[in-house]
Amino acid sequence: QQQMHRWYLSGLIREVLWQRIISEQQLQIANRKIKWLQQQQRSAEVLAENNQLSRTQLVMIKNAILQTQIDIASYNEQLNLARHHYQALTGIEVLPDMYREHIRGEFLQYINDHPQIRLLQAQLDQVELLYENNLSSQQNWQLGVVAKQVRHMDYHENQMGVQVSIPIKAMKTVSQADQLSWQNSQQEIALSLQKSHTDIKQTWLQLQSEQRRLQKRQALLAQQAELAQQLMSQLQQVYEMNEITQSVYLQQMIQAQDDLFAADMNQLYIERNKARQYQTLGIPL
Repeated sequence: QQQMHRWYLSGLIREVLWQRIISEQQLQIANRKIKWLQQQQRSAEVLAENNQLSRTQLVMIKNAILQTQIDIASYNEQLNLARHHYQALTGIEVLPDMYREHIRGEFLQYINDHPQIRLLQAQLDQVELLYENNLSSQQNWQLGVVAKQVRHMDYHENQMGVQVSIPIKAMKTVSQADQLSWQNSQQEIALSLQKSHTDIKQTWLQLQSEQRRLQKRQALLAQQAELAQQLMSQLQQVYEMNEITQSVYLQQMIQAQDDLFAADMNQLYIERNKARQYQTLGIPL
């Protein structure tokens, strides 16, 4: 039970820890984005006053700022909630220096030590032991003939007798209903053990599949981030040379910034997946 509690608590801490880390990163990215948009708004307002920029383009900037403010409010709410839960679970506010986990070994190396599996196995062993003790208490009495020669100074004789072996637990009678109940309990726990083993393995396989997908995505996002960095530099140049409109410039720059930070977010999803694999394998913090 103690191992189960520690494992369960580890799962809660892992989830809230990564929710906090991800929310902090999302908030940091959104704050960078809105800072850039506000700079664009100030420039656009000056151009609009001089009739060098349409009001439509200014509205587009304000709309992008509004949407980002909504995102920031959502990220702040998620972050505050994660911080509160983390402190409630751990008693501290500061994150650990080392919170990334590294998966080593295969499924079979961990599954038998999984707290849930060990608890069910212990319950099954106990029921089987009780059932075996019950069977041993129902052993038959053993009868035998005993021959004994008695010698005395005054006489001697041959004696015959009957030997009776009575099982120690024979005086305890267990009904067939009790035996059936034990057998049913044994089957139920065995099925629960098998189902838990299957569920754990299925969850682990799904997480491994997700991990492979995230890693493939990370390789592509890293390339995309490099291209986004180049695109932002080029967009700035062509915009200053009046070769593209501000509306096109804004749209492309916003998309490029999203692409630039997508790889950072995906890397956090990879790390969270590793923590979830550890939790699934029954490894506590």
